[in-house]
Formats: sequence, C-alpha cells, structure tokens
Amino acid sequence: MTYRHKANYRNSLEYYKKILHIKSSFYGLDPTLASMYNNIALVYTELNDNDEALSNYMKALEIELKFLPSNHDKIGTTYNNIGLLYRNKLHYNEALSNYEKAREIFLNSLGKDHLNIASVDHNIGDIYYKIGQFDKAFDYFKEAIDIQSKLLSDNHVDLAKSFNSMAAIYCQKENYAEALDYCKKAHDIQTNCLPKNHPDLAATYINYGTINLKSNKYSEALKYYEDSLEIMLTLYKDDHCDLQSTYDAIGEIYLSIENYEKSIEYYEKALKIQLKMLPQTENEVRLTFSCLGSAYSKQGNYSESIKNFEKALQIRSKSENQLEIASIFSSMGFNYQNQRNYSEALRYYEKTIEIHSNLLTTFYRSQAVTNNNIGNVYFNQNKYPEALEYFKISLNMQIKYFETNYSDQIHSYYKIGHTYRKLKEYDNAIINYKKALEIQTNYLSLNDDKFAKTFYYIGYTFYEQENSANALDYFNKALEIQLKYTDIHSEDLSITYNNIAGVYLRDKNYDKAIFNANESMKYCPKNHELSIASYDIIGIIYLEQKQFHNALDAYSEKINIMKDISYENRLELSKTYHNIGMMHFYELNYDLALANFQQELDIELEILESTHPNLAVTYHHIARVYGKKQNSKKKLEYFHKELNIRLTTPQLNYSDLAANYHNLSLTYYELLDFVGAFKMNEEALKIACEHLSNDYEFLITLYCDAGAMYFTEKDYDKSLEIYEKAIEIGLNYLPVDDVNLKNIYEILDEIYYKKNNLIDLSSKNISQTKQFTSLTYYTIGNIFNKMNNYERALELYQNAHQIELQMLSTNRLYIEKYQDSIAQAKTNLTKSTLE
Repeated sequence: MTYRHKANYRNSLEYYKKILHIKSSFYGLDPTLASMYNNIALVYTELNDNDEALSNYMKALEIELKFLPSNHDKIGTTYNNIGLLYRNKLHYNEALSNYEKAREIFLNSLGKDHLNIASVDHNIGDIYYKIGQFDKAFDYFKEAIDIQSKLLSDNHVDLAKSFNSMAAIYCQKENYAEALDYCKKAHDIQTNCLPKNHPDLAATYINYGTINLKSNKYSEALKYYEDSLEIMLTLYKDDHCDLQSTYDAIGEIYLSIENYEKSIEYYEKALKIQLKMLPQTENEVRLTFSCLGSAYSKQGNYSESIKNFEKALQIRSKSENQLEIASIFSSMGFNYQNQRNYSEALRYYEKTIEIHSNLLTTFYRSQAVTNNNIGNVYFNQNKYPEALEYFKISLNMQIKYFETNYSDQIHSYYKIGHTYRKLKEYDNAIINYKKALEIQTNYLSLNDDKFAKTFYYIGYTFYEQENSANALDYFNKALEIQLKYTDIHSEDLSITYNNIAGVYLRDKNYDKAIFNANESMKYCPKNHELSIASYDIIGIIYLEQKQFHNALDAYSEKINIMKDISYENRLELSKTYHNIGMMHFYELNYDLALANFQQELDIELEILESTHPNLAVTYHHIARVYGKKQNSKKKLEYFHKELNIRLTTPQLNYSDLAANYHNLSLTYYELLDFVGAFKMNEEALKIACEHLSNDYEFLITLYCDAGAMYFTEKDYDKSLEIYEKAIEIGLNYLPVDDVNLKNIYEILDEIYYKKNNLIDLSSKNISQTKQFTSLTYYTIGNIFNKMNNYERALELYQNAHQIELQMLSTNRLYIEKYQDSIAQAKTNLTKSTLE
C-alpha cells in the first residue's frame, strides 16, 4: 500500500493539458509530447481515473515507439506504467504482458543489475501473487531483492518494500516464521528511516497483523491492526479513503475471533467510506459486501448474508477478478447449503469450480475446498456415492499440492470414512479412519486430544459392524485421552460413555451398560440432549429385565428433558411413547398402553407421510391392544389401517404383509364373518406359498386356520382336504410323532367321528397309547405314499387295517381299501429297493 500527501491534482492536470495543447499546435506530432502524456497519465492515476490514465499512457507509447529505438528505456518505463494501471484495474493478463515487455527492454538497454529491473521484477512478482502463483511471485521478489541489495543501502525504504512483499509470500505459503523474519527486516528499516506515524509503517503493521492472524495469534494480530489504525487516524480525517482498508482488516480479525457484531461494525465503517468514493472504490465495495456476507453467515443470519453477497455480485461485472467471484459463489453455496436449499447450493458450487478451471492458474486450494463443499451437499442429501466422489477429489488435491497441510487431509479422511459408513462399507471406512490416525501418529504426540476423535470414529464403525470387542477397545482408547482433558471434552466424554453403554446393551451386559450410561450423564450438562440417549439405554435395559417401574422412571425423565429443551427429533419422542406403551402392554395395563400408542401415533401422523412404514407398526400395536380389550371391531379397523400402508410400501415385507392378512382373518373369524375370514386367509396363503415357502410353521398355521373355519361351517370334506395339506407340509419338516402334528391328527379324528358318526373306542384298547381312527392313519399313510416314503406308508396302512378290525362294527369297504393300499405299498417298496 502506498500513501502520498496529495497536491491539487486538478490544477496540475489543467496545467499539463494547456502545455500539451500549445506544443501539439506549434510542433505537431513531436517526441517531447510523450513526456506530457506520461505526466497527464500520472495525474489521472493519482485521481484514480485509470481509464483516462491508460488512454494517455497509450498515446505516450505510440509516440515513443515512433520516435525512439525499440529498446529505449523510456518505452520500458511506459510499458511498466501501463502494467501498473492494468494491475489496478485487476486485468492481470494485460498487466503481466506489459511488465514482461518492460523487463525485456530494460534488460537490453540497462543490463540485468539495474533498479528498473528490480522495480519491474517486483511488479511481476506482485501479479503472480495476485493470481495465486506464489512460487513464481517468490522468484521475482527474490530477484528484486538481490538487485536492490547490490545497489541500495541496507536501510533503503525500497528494500523494505520488497521485504514486505516476501513476508506476504511466506505468509501465503504458511511459513510464518520466515514471513515474520522478512516483516521484521522491513520494520527495522522503516523505524530507522521513517517517522513513527509514517504510512509505510502502518502498512507493515498490517502485514504483522495478517501474519499473526494466519498463525491464529488473534490478540497480537488485533494489536498490530489497531497500531496501524492509530497511525492512519493521525494522518487522515475519519472518512479518508485510506482508512477503509484498515477497517476492513480489523473487521477480518474480529471475524476470525468470532466476534461477529464487532466484525460487522468495522466492515460497515469501511463500507461507509468506500460508498462515498464510488466509482473508484467499486472493487473495495464489492469485497466489503463479501466480507459482510461472511460475517452474517457465521452469525447464522443466512438471508442477510445472501443479500450482501448478491450486492457484491452486482458490482462484479466491472471487474475481471474471477477468483473473488468464485469465492462469492462458494459462500453463496455455503449459505444455501445451511438453509438446506441443496439445489441452489450445488448450482453455486459448480459455478465456483467452473471459474477456477478457467483461470490463468489453477487455484487448487480453493478447488479442494469447493469439491469438499459439494461432497457435503451430496452427503446431506443422502447421495453418498456422489459425496464420496467429491471428497476423494478434494483429498487428492490436498495430497498432491499441499502435502504439509495435514489437518485438511485428516478431515478429508474423516469425511470419506463417514460416507463409507453410510454406505455400510465398514471395512473401507476403517481404512480411511486409520489413514487419518497414521498422519496423526507421525505428527502429533501420543497424548494429543485430537487422537480421541479418530479412535472414537473407528470404535463407532466397529460398533456398527457389531464387532463389540474392537468397538470397546477403540472407545476406551478415546476415553483414556478424553479423561485427561475433561474441561474441554466433557460432552465428548458423555458421548463416548454413552456409546460404550450401547455396546454393553447389545451384548446384554446390563450392569456395565447401566454403569456407563450413568457415567455419561455425569459429564453431560443438565437437560442436555446427550442425557436423552443415556436414559433411553437405561429404559431399554429395565424393559428387557421386566423392571417396569424403573423403566417408566427412565422414560419419564427422558420425555421431560425432551420437552424442556424443545427436542427437535419428534420421532425419538414417539419411539419413547411406544416403549412406554409396550411396557404397559406387558403389564396388562391396556388403557395406559393404548394412551401411549395413541401419543406415538399423533406424532407420527404430524411429521410422517401417511404411508410411512412406521405408521403400520403403530397401527398393529393399537390393534393388538384392542384385541386384548375384546373390542374386535376396533381391532379390525386398525389391522386394516396397517394393511393399507403395507400395500403401498414400495419394498414389500412379505412376512409382515402375510401376518397382517392372517391377523385380519382371525379377527373376521372372531366376528363370525366367514367370508372376510376366508378371503384374508387366502391372501395370506397366497403370499406365504409364493414368498415364504420355507416358513413351514406359518403355512401349517394358515392351513389349520382354514380347516378350522370349514369345520365350524360343518364342511367336513373341505376341512379334511385343508388339514391334509397342513399335515403334508409338516411331514416334510417334522417327525411323524411331533406334538404339533399329533394335535392335527386329533382334529382329523374329530372330523371323521363327526362325519361318520363313529364311536371312540380308544379307551377300550389294550394299549394305553392314544389311537386314532383307521381313516386318520390311512390319510397319513397316503401322504407318506405321495412323498415316496413307502415304508412309513406301509406301516400306517397296516395300523389303519388293524384298528378297523378292532371296531365293534367293521367297515368292509375300509378293510378292502386298506388291504389294497398295503399290497400296493409292498409292491412300491420292493421296486424302490431293487432300484
């Protein structure tokens, strides 16, 4: 920054123009006119009228190129001045082109060791600094210093200026020790050669402030900025244009220390001055609007932030500083992201990347940040494959271009790990967390509290993998570190203890689970949402142990905290009402169970879509309560509500759907509505046969239910047919004497007695073992025959034949049928043996 005591430039301008008019009238196009145009251009430059200044420099250049040798140093000076103007207009490509022309002329006319070369080298370095090519900027600044060191005294103010530029480079490269060293060199020269209130000293104080700010030494940074401001206020009026940059700098430091009100206050002071100086201060106004946007964004006032960024963008058309525009777009994306307007967020982030890719140089750091932000948007949208892609792009840039920026790399590994966890690719998640751990191990002490977070992430991933041993190992490693920093990690301690409790809960180690849940609450602030999770664990444990009174106490505390802090997760509240309802259901307190299930339902209807699967579960439990209350009509109503949701669920759970139809069938049966009962049973059987064929117990139950309904309607033939299907399924999985099958045999017996008016003579049999009718044995034999189990079929046919012979009144037709079946079974058995 350059400060001058300005004369009456308007009068100077009029004077130069008069002389120019006289000379041009008298001599025509003359070489001496070039110096006049140069002087006029210089005055316009001081008046911040860059366009007029540039026009006059161009006229001077045209004359010089016509009358002077092509390598004359005056032409080089004019090219240099034109470059300065383009630099001020932020036209960096044109500025660089003119500087390079000037340098080539100076080298040819003056040699490499000349102060003009040092000056133009410094200017070229400044352009490369502006466009972010810090290595090239460094090289040119160093060449300038080398020349100045040879030709100037050690305490020359121009050398101090170059030292300040090197300090800025080292600051950008995050080598703050070197930056401070160069800043000190500049400061030492200035304090020896300049008065204490000289503007160059103010500029150095700003550099000191910036270096300390970048080093996170906020109090030192603020002191230097205030020292700079103190000098400015002694030199200028309160609304002087040069004050605005210092106000901006102080606004930035307050922004960094999260004092957003103060930050906004100083940015507004800067803006007030800048608006008075329009249009010359358009660039500054744009930047300050951007800074205000950042401050409001940090404050959480995203709407006001967006307004300020939009004001900044309205001014951008007159500037070619695409890097600033990209920064604004990125900030706009961040605001929309926080407002959960993800489509707008993505639109602005994509604009940011587009600008970066079209710039003179690639701004890898900014691109890495933007790609990370896009990854965050996709992550928040649950689009995890897309998020993973952008997080990896960001990480690759960090590794390739910023090897020593380990903090960003660690956070990228975290993000990638989190995304793999969401994708349930737990092994990949652990690999990335361990890469973060590897970096930390190489560059941090083993007791550094940052390890705790990585240990925690690895532990939680193992927890999600249901690998309890490894989960506990890493949770305890995190805990060991956090316990050393209880002042700064109290909430982290609460979370870790709570997750350890969760591991023990899943392993049914209830004593340790309760102990760690209570430890979690010790470190948890009163009425904090973390205690909600701990009370939930305690409630679940007592519910599992059937200690309903203790469970109710825990759940009641949980609900009280949720109400006190206006807990946003309403689904968690509904889940708690569900658990309380289940507890009352187990205790046979059906009215209280129904009341809690109804509260659960009210919340779900408020926040979920009408077809959400959670509603089906709640309707199911309400139906069960009405069943226990002997209210079959209400029970039927809620089972139907459950069915309506299950039928609209995109991914059908056939087991739940079939069970739903089964419950409806039984309820219709209770109401003696056999048409409805049969219809629901048929639907359940259809699903079970097509999708649940391995669930033989459920199939047997459904067939037995249908058989029972036909029996009630005295359709004995149909009832027998259905029960035979149940037996046939059962014999494929169960031994013939299984107790469940025997129950069906007895039902068959009863049907045969009803159908044939038989008398039960089993009590008169010599054997005390219960014997069934000959027809039952015969039916079972037929089933084994269909199954090609001829040996068991023969045995049962023979039992049927023997029992029939013991009847007081034998049925000759039965005996003949049994004898034929015995003969056929023997034949089949012989054939199967020969085969």
